[in-house]
Amino acid sequence: MVAFLAVVFLLVFSTLPLFGRNKLLVVLSGSMEPAIKTGSVVLVSPQSSSPNSPKFSRGDIVSYKIAGSTNFVTHRIIQIQQPNSSFVYQTKGDANNSADGKGVSEKNIVGKVIFSLPFLGFIIGFAKTKLGLLLLVILPTLYVLVAETLTIWRESKKDPLPAMPKVSFPVILAFLSVTFFQTSQTWAFFSDSGQSLNNTFAAGQFAPPIAQTLVINEVLPDSSCFQGQKEAQWIEVYNGFPTDVNLKNFKITDGTNIIDLVTATNITAEAGKFVLLAHDTSIFGNNKCYHDHGSTVANLGGQLNIDVGFLQLLDAQNNVIDTVHWAGTTGLTPVLNQSIERVPVGKDSALGSNFEPTDFIVRETPTSGYGTNLVLNEFVYKLSSPLNDEWVEVYNAGGDPINLNGWTIVDAANNTKSLTSLGTIGNGTFKVLDITSPMLNNSGSETVFLKNPDGKVIDSHAYIGTDTSDQVIGRQDDAANLWTTCTAPTKGISNNGSC
Repeated sequence: MVAFLAVVFLLVFSTLPLFGRNKLLVVLSGSMEPAIKTGSVVLVSPQSSSPNSPKFSRGDIVSYKIAGSTNFVTHRIIQIQQPNSSFVYQTKGDANNSADGKGVSEKNIVGKVIFSLPFLGFIIGFAKTKLGLLLLVILPTLYVLVAETLTIWRESKKDPLPAMPKVSFPVILAFLSVTFFQTSQTWAFFSDSGQSLNNTFAAGQFAPPIAQTLVINEVLPDSSCFQGQKEAQWIEVYNGFPTDVNLKNFKITDGTNIIDLVTATNITAEAGKFVLLAHDTSIFGNNKCYHDHGSTVANLGGQLNIDVGFLQLLDAQNNVIDTVHWAGTTGLTPVLNQSIERVPVGKDSALGSNFEPTDFIVRETPTSGYGTNLVLNEFVYKLSSPLNDEWVEVYNAGGDPINLNGWTIVDAANNTKSLTSLGTIGNGTFKVLDITSPMLNNSGSETVFLKNPDGKVIDSHAYIGTDTSDQVIGRQDDAANLWTTCTAPTKGISNNGSC
């Protein structure tokens, strides 16, 4: 009875106008333990702010809506930033090892957690099931209705029918309240706001940490192409903020020189988009060294050695917000006309001055102005029993599923095989294309390309074929930088520790 009365109290507190636009959320995972236990119901209240001041403070537990979804995340604010006129909050679950993937715009935050009640969420969740609906709603409601009907009959007819146990008004109110919120189409804050999701303990669906600020997403340090006297080196910046950012407020350094990121007064990096930077933007365009693929291009200011193997991105106060290394002990050794790129787009496991080499792979075919979460992961090019057919495996290293309709596998001779029949590839999963008509070269130079529906090269790998039977080539670890000849095929499963 206490649990039901608590639910009723929370419902009244959250819905009456005098208490504001509060929300009730059921927490479905343990990322905020021990502060908020799995199955808790939390009351979330909107906050007001003064002009030019953030609504929320560092340390506040807030609930924010996931873009393009009806679900919410309830996590603690660990950092507050102001890239432009609006505030962006970096959040983290107390039980998580790393911060959430992206910064959260203030407009997407529902409110601050005022208090929580443990375990009530389990009752609400059970009430959503058929058995729960029967036991917690239908039968108690029928009991109340029958009891009250017999009471009315007895009083009106003075008929000595056997009395059923009396039911107190609070219990009637509790059950009727639960019934109302169970059957209402909108669930009165328990429908689309009835889930506070995160992915701490769902390893199979854990999305990689995606940049919540500006990051250097791809670098082409050494090119054989020149536009006039300018070598076609370039840097690709990714805006991980949920809002547009003016790049004039940022700088870049090669460890010796610190220069303005762009020479123009105003260059806007759109939210979730790329900007290509070069000493001379004439290297980009049709029939030029590289295509910009619709991304914004801008000139780097001053002198910067792009091929030195070290770059850092700085904010207006010269705080380091991103660091990239290559060559040396990093394992990232791009040769002429190869780039290094974060896969998936914007993956950033180490913030500030820190650097994590596994965030990057070497792109044998640079992807200027675009990127993707998909990579070639493994393939067989020499046929014999027991492998019989050639096959190519692709891997989704990102957080979102991708429809493979229109995607293709292409070889150096432009022979093409469609991936459409493979359907959709989910996060952290594999799809394998069986090639029954051999097309990959087993006695000379060959390159395998993965192309998207627009014909852009998403990934590629070149090799020298041999006549040895059953040759399996794969990344040593899934979506990792190093390719190797596998001792045994791992078709459709993880390469980690096997290839």
